[in-house]
Amino acid sequence: MLALLVMGPQDMTNSARKLARWIYRLFRSPQWREFIGAAKEARELPKQLIREAGIQEELDMLKQAGQDFRGIARETSQEINGAAREATGDLRQIAQSIQPPPPEEKPADSE
Repeated sequence: MLALLVMGPQDMTNSARKLARWIYRLFRSPQWREFIGAAKEARELPKQLIREAGIQEELDMLKQAGQDFRGIARETSQEINGAAREATGDLRQIAQSIQPPPPEEKPADSE
């Protein structure tokens, strides 16, 4: 809308055509292809370095070890929770079986 106000309708269409031609030439230029190739290489570089260094296997082993650890931690947590529930139930049974002795009745003073 601003371009329409600043350039007017005739200049805006000419400017749009020039811009479109410039963008078209840019995308078809060897420099653009070289830029895109360099960007692709930059994106692939970390993966390539990992492959060449041979650390992918170590990364996979570390991921597996982490998954194993989480599984063991989950099982241990479940065992601890089960033991805690069992202990709580046992303590409740013991508490219910131990009844405090009834209060002694004091003989009424017969004066």
